[in-house]
Amino acid sequence: MEGVVTNTARNGTACLICIMAVIAMIVLGVTTFTLYQTAFEEERNRLVDTVQSQARLIEAMARHDLRGSGQIAVGDVLTQIREAHSNFPGFGKTGEFTLARQEGNQIVFLLNHRHYDLDELQPVPVNGAEAAPMRHALAGESGSLIGPDYRGETVLAAYEPVEELNIGVVAKIDLREIRAPFIQAAWISSAIAFVLVLFGAWTFRRITAPITRRIEQSEKLFRETFSHAAIGLGHVATDGTWLRVNDALCDIVGYPREELVQLTFQDITHPDDLDADLQLLRQTLAGEINTYTMEKRYLRRDGSTVNVQLTVSLIRKTEGKPDYFIAAVADISPLKQAMATIKTISGIVPLCAWCGKTIRNEEGDWIKVDKYIEKHSDAQISHGMCPSCKQSLDKTVGK
Repeated sequence: MEGVVTNTARNGTACLICIMAVIAMIVLGVTTFTLYQTAFEEERNRLVDTVQSQARLIEAMARHDLRGSGQIAVGDVLTQIREAHSNFPGFGKTGEFTLARQEGNQIVFLLNHRHYDLDELQPVPVNGAEAAPMRHALAGESGSLIGPDYRGETVLAAYEPVEELNIGVVAKIDLREIRAPFIQAAWISSAIAFVLVLFGAWTFRRITAPITRRIEQSEKLFRETFSHAAIGLGHVATDGTWLRVNDALCDIVGYPREELVQLTFQDITHPDDLDADLQLLRQTLAGEINTYTMEKRYLRRDGSTVNVQLTVSLIRKTEGKPDYFIAAVADISPLKQAMATIKTISGIVPLCAWCGKTIRNEEGDWIKVDKYIEKHSDAQISHGMCPSCKQSLDKTVGK
């Protein structure tokens, strides 16, 4: 049983660690996700502002060329853009600007890419899965999205059309780059949280270990006292069901433990004693009395009757409501039989009517009363003198 208690304590510590770890992970996850969403929105707004400013700049260059020569020299404008772009490597590790126009069923890129096909730009189909942000820009739309770029890589992108040149501008960054610092921070934070949880659980265990041991010792003492008590002990529900019984009680009523806990005390109480017991029980539940003691009879499993002395106390819950009864049962059948035997002997043994000092015993011999009493009881006779005999003695001595 002590090993069971120890295992229970260990299981409790393990559950505590799991609960603390889950709570820490939930808090960490919510915090990381919130920070990620904030950073994500900031990056989205930055890309939108950047691509719109670039698109307006290209439009201004085109309008300037139109005012100077009366027509837009697309080639000259693109040449200026390429020269400016050659001096701008991009932003972050994967961020870049792309410029493209639609030629037939293909999207043709006009600026060198940062990642691959640097020497010879490869077009992509208009109806393909790649370059989703550029398709929106060439369709005259403005906004942002998460989708595949010309490589098929998932990116966060902002797109904007340049209507004067019939081209689209896209500013994008790989989604992996946005997520990477948060994933790394989550792993580091998780490791730190795990160490702190283990340290907290170890500290909690060190602090509570003495308390746990005292509780275990107290529970062990209670179990041993309950199990090995010389009198019958039982816990009884308020409806009369036996909740817990010890071996002594089972011996008194003659029922195995498994059967007795399926019965109520009403089931095994002698019908003539039940009403008195129930009346005292109701008074206890009503708070009129705290405990009561009575003599009653139980019906044993074999059909015989056993006389007991019953003492009942009520245990209440913290809020004062009745919880269960504690019943202490003592077998007084031998006492009852002894008392009956003493009364029978007293009724049939003759006392000498003349002297009043001798009694005829079972063998027919006349013996002194004090010897008879000492033989048939635990009493010790001491001799004295009653007032009447003393008065008679005084008169005799006076003569």
